Amino acid sequence: MSNAFGQSPPVYSNAGAIINTTRSTPYPTTLSSMPTAAGGGSTSFSYPHGYPQIQIPQDVYRDSIQSAVLDKVRHRLDEAIQIGNAQIDSLRKTEQDLMDGETKIQLLISDAQQQQVQAQVHISFLFYSFV
Repeated sequence: MSNAFGQSPPVYSNAGAIINTTRSTPYPTTLSSMPTAAGGGSTSFSYPHGYPQIQIPQDVYRDSIQSAVLDKVRHRLDEAIQIGNAQIDSLRKTEQDLMDGETKIQLLISDAQQQQVQAQVHISFLFYSFV
């Protein structure tokens, strides 16, 4: 992209109307004005434009990371628990459906056995009436 813009820049300057203005941005625009860590392993930072130095203790970083990790683990654990509970509910519903189905099948088998007995009685009656 830089080659394309270098060959044919989309913005042109008017050399006769150069206005010298300096703008201040609320954030650093160059690497040299970015906050840098102070030497000696300290956690204090040096800020441009007269911002005050802030010292952040190392345990604050550790506590922050631990808190973030703990929140993420809790969130995933809650999701896993919800999924597990949904699966358990589904399995309990399936179990109840199977138990209800077993009861219906037992009733149908009993009814079929009674009909079989009655059919045999009728067959016997018909057989002996013709003989």
